[in-house]
Amino acid sequence: MPPKKRTASEAGPSAQSGPARGNKNSKKAAGADVTNDASSEEHEEQDGDKDLENRPPHKYYGMPQPFFDVENENEDKDEDDQLDEDEIIEAYNEEMRSDDGPAMKPAADFPDNRWVCMWETWKQYADYKRRATYTDPDSFGMYIYNDFHGYGLQELIESMLVAFDKELRKKRDDENLKQMWATTAAMIHWLLDAEIGPWLMTDDGERVSATVGFVGRALATVLNELDLAQKMTADSEIKDLGLVMSCYLQWVSVVQDQGFDEKELEWRKETAGCHGTDKNLSSLEEEYCIIGPLSGKAKADRWSWKKNFTQFKKEYGATGGEKFNILKMSRKERADHAFSKKDPLAQFSDEDLRSGKIMLSSG
Repeated sequence: MPPKKRTASEAGPSAQSGPARGNKNSKKAAGADVTNDASSEEHEEQDGDKDLENRPPHKYYGMPQPFFDVENENEDKDEDDQLDEDEIIEAYNEEMRSDDGPAMKPAADFPDNRWVCMWETWKQYADYKRRATYTDPDSFGMYIYNDFHGYGLQELIESMLVAFDKELRKKRDDENLKQMWATTAAMIHWLLDAEIGPWLMTDDGERVSATVGFVGRALATVLNELDLAQKMTADSEIKDLGLVMSCYLQWVSVVQDQGFDEKELEWRKETAGCHGTDKNLSSLEEEYCIIGPLSGKAKADRWSWKKNFTQFKKEYGATGGEKFNILKMSRKERADHAFSKKDPLAQFSDEDLRSGKIMLSSG
């Protein structure tokens, strides 16, 4: 099963990580518990930035340590030193509420913190985390059809892959390369945090399997581009290289448990950060023998992304978008699918809904 969701949904680019909740993902059946993001707390100015929206997109900032990583650290402690689940959650929540940590602060101020990302990565991660809640009928007290939420997540993942593909096809420059990396990093941080079970279990298994393959191939492709630009070095300005690669290895362990075969996961052979990376690498070496450097030099589109992704889009009509966004439905459509037979978002104006900044609270 995918990692348990432990943090509250972010409201958007300015969102902070929320408290751990264990398995307490209860949702109100009668309708969505929602707030308008415009009423969110004002954030303090940091590092001379006027506000969070105006931060340099490719500058590095700290990000909250994900709860799954805290759990992995705890599991590797001596048995006498391990905390039980409630104790972990309590300690994690206390850390998240603290203003002393590195989260959302310039990475340069906390040189020993390994959980860092570009500001663009955090913005994309928070945006997709919010948008994922808009595809879940349960959050609105609605029923549409069994796999609606799963297909909504599929659409969001395809949107990220389409964004990556768009950058890849542009003339390469430093900003474009960093944007590709930011999208790749945001995708894996979101996938590790999201409850992706509904996506993995949709009835179109072939499409899901192909998409899993492209998620990994995006990493292999952008690493090749970084290699071509001579940025795959120990002192690279891409400061989260090891972290993001280890996150992809962590994600492999998630999708492996769902029965995906070698065809979808073969990219893992081409790929420090997450706790437990050594264990993941050892597991891969048991399957593939010693994992060493790739043979040959980097070359343009080494993994044939453009050809294969073009075929994927043609076969599945994969263009991304917001067809599964419940906020985009008409009020009548929402009412027709609501258990109450009333629009669960009746208290919001059309302007609020068009803004896409409604935040769902998950109990």
